[in-house]
Amino acid sequence: MSTATPTTKEDTPRAKIATDPDIGQKDPAEERKPVTPALSRLRRQTKIALLRLFLSFCLTLLLTGNILFPIIASELPYQEMFPMLPPAFLTRLGGYASAGTALLLILLHLPWYLRGLGRIIHGVPDTTSLIAISTIAAFGYSTIALFLTDPDLIGSGGPSTYFLPLSLTLILATVGEYVLCRVQRDDLEALTKMGALLPDPSPFSSVPKNATVPGHITLLAILLAVALGLLWTGLDSFSVGATVFFTILIAACPISIGLVEAISMSTAMKKARQSGLPIREATVLETAADINAVVIGKTGFLTLGTPHITDIMGEGLTDDTLIGLAASAEAESYHPLAKAITNRAIQIRARLQRLAAANEIPGVGVETLINGTAVRVGKRHWLEEEHIYISADLLTKADQLEERGKTVLFISSGRSTKGLIAFEDEVRPEIPVMLNNLKTMGIHVVLLTGDSPRTAKTFARELKIPEVRADIPAAEKSKELQLLQARGLTVAFFDQVIEDNAAQQADLSVTLTADAPSISPKATVLLFASKNFTVLPRFLSLSRRTMLAVRQNYIWAFAGTLLAMPAATGLLYSFGGPLFTPLLAMATSLPGLLAILINAFRLHHFEI
Repeated sequence: MSTATPTTKEDTPRAKIATDPDIGQKDPAEERKPVTPALSRLRRQTKIALLRLFLSFCLTLLLTGNILFPIIASELPYQEMFPMLPPAFLTRLGGYASAGTALLLILLHLPWYLRGLGRIIHGVPDTTSLIAISTIAAFGYSTIALFLTDPDLIGSGGPSTYFLPLSLTLILATVGEYVLCRVQRDDLEALTKMGALLPDPSPFSSVPKNATVPGHITLLAILLAVALGLLWTGLDSFSVGATVFFTILIAACPISIGLVEAISMSTAMKKARQSGLPIREATVLETAADINAVVIGKTGFLTLGTPHITDIMGEGLTDDTLIGLAASAEAESYHPLAKAITNRAIQIRARLQRLAAANEIPGVGVETLINGTAVRVGKRHWLEEEHIYISADLLTKADQLEERGKTVLFISSGRSTKGLIAFEDEVRPEIPVMLNNLKTMGIHVVLLTGDSPRTAKTFARELKIPEVRADIPAAEKSKELQLLQARGLTVAFFDQVIEDNAAQQADLSVTLTADAPSISPKATVLLFASKNFTVLPRFLSLSRRTMLAVRQNYIWAFAGTLLAMPAATGLLYSFGGPLFTPLLAMATSLPGLLAILINAFRLHHFEI
């Protein structure tokens, strides 16, 4: 265990541990937490997404009215009153109004199109790219169809247009944008109330970001549309080739694609926040789902973080004098062990001596100058490296105490050791359940501590932790995480305080520290605001279920695409069947939409 490295000072924000019930419930008279740029941006994005959703809904209603207008008008005796208006004119009028409304919808979502098309140009298409090319194809095909008289493109009710599938795709994607923005905003507000001043991450992108599946589909659809469009142009006619080109791009994008990730992710993020784990970005769930190893710090995480003195052994000094000497040396330290020594010194009213100088050595101890004599309080190996004499009796006693799982500090004055002090910290009562749940999930658990190997192994044996990394100073924890990752493990790091190097190295970090301004934006860090540590395995399980639900959503969404593709490519047309139709486009999207709703319902009722 790190012996003299201060966690934080009591008067700093970092000392407010997230398990404190008062965190997030500050008195109004206290200084208000500043609004971070990320929170300000998310609030603005949420308002914009809500406004865009409202306008999209209104335009979709107008579009639906435009489509239904010729059908309703044909049932009315309008020709007796207006004989100069033939049914074909009303059909065309409704189509032109629909085209105008669809154009307004596209302009309303212009930032999406710029981003999606830009990602195609840069060779990294994503969901936004798929939505962009599909809806542009739907608009282009439908607008052209309004001005053509080719019987292949005009049905008995007028041109076969895809304006309604286009509008449904955009409005569902807007719903996904809004729910993700809102849940991320709520999570960031929760972090701000906790006093978290984490670094501002990269700008949020609310449209689903998973580029693997939809990105590949986008590229495949473009290549297939060009190839088969040219093929049908040569085999049949330009109109059929153009129809195949457009309908492949339209069929490649399920109407529900904008909800595939958004609904499941937002539901899981809300569940996590309610359990004390606010998540800044949905991509954290993807990382957490892959975790197969958990590295856990000891003091303050597995234990309560309030060690108390159990044994004192002095040589040539009384116990009270030894405590007074150690308390004098640790007077400026805020490490939990230093606090335990100071508290004991206050209880016994030990005489404290004035420090002339003090120097903390991270992870090993503190050296001071008292009355012209060098006084050290720290680990055994440090004193031995400094050639400080330690008697055989003290070494034997230290071995016995460490075998019982206790932490031992040695106190030296001059060139000889004057005694030792042993500490014990209680294990949190919920820790055995948490460790058992992690084991049940097949997650490998590693204890990482600054304690001596003997103390750490005894502690790990009592908690049935299979692997121990002991005597590790804070600066070297990132190296230990890297060694685990070199074994092919995806590592989560749980500790009370996580340094920046370790936070950047770990795939996922969970800490109890409410303020971490020194942690890089590259690190994936979660602040844990719950006293029930059994939530952590449940969170990992929730992440796995969420990503499984997302994969299922993709499968069902693109299953409809596979069903529609034979018609879109003209395969059925070659045997006398129909080409792709708007009704088929909406019908084949129903399985994906149903799967999304079912999985969201299941995640909503998942207990965490």
